[in-house]
Amino acid sequence: MRTLHFDNVISNEEVGGKIWVLWMNDLNVQIMRMTSQFLSLRIVEGQFKFLGNFIYAKCNMMDRRVLWEDLRWNSMNEDPCLFAGDFNIIHTNLERRGGYPRPIAAMDDLNQWIHEGGLIDLSAQGSNFSWCNGQSGLARAWAKLDRILLDANLLSLFPTASCSYLPRTTSDHCPMLVWSVPVVGTGLVILACKLKKVKVALREWNKRVFGRTNAHIESLEAKVEGLEGCL
Repeated sequence: MRTLHFDNVISNEEVGGKIWVLWMNDLNVQIMRMTSQFLSLRIVEGQFKFLGNFIYAKCNMMDRRVLWEDLRWNSMNEDPCLFAGDFNIIHTNLERRGGYPRPIAAMDDLNQWIHEGGLIDLSAQGSNFSWCNGQSGLARAWAKLDRILLDANLLSLFPTASCSYLPRTTSDHCPMLVWSVPVVGTGLVILACKLKKVKVALREWNKRVFGRTNAHIESLEAKVEGLEGCL
């Protein structure tokens, strides 16, 4: 911990020990919940506070369903929320290259949880994928397993927040860097820039959430018409 120049550290070592969070003394950090798949921490700096949920999801779909259900507990929390880490599943098969297609049911589980929570997936700069299996030739595979999700309350506080995938080194995953881009100008210019960035984020959220909802409704309507035809 000292070597990395942090003052404090916590992990979920009592239930697996695969998640570690380090921070400096200028933050007040309180453990809210701990499981084998996530650490939920209330983080306070001055007047600002939010709920940071740091995730290392299991590879098994049924284990991840336990995670999605546990994380729904956070939707009742009044603090702005951040969800970050290795989700071990992708939105769609467009978020992979090589390897086998991911199960549709597993992707739907993730997307339903995101939809129910009204979460916004931060667009990532750098590589299109955050994980590589390290193999060569036709066996090589990439996927976007790591991501940052914000709720609307946190996005309103940091409308210029962005995420970047850094180069991989010793791990098969890319480190993620989250920052807020400064906006320079007069008051109205700053407001206009922030509104523009919020508009882009909301457009992406609308496409991911309501776009899937409309497709689901069309699918259900087609099934109803089929059943009516059978009757």
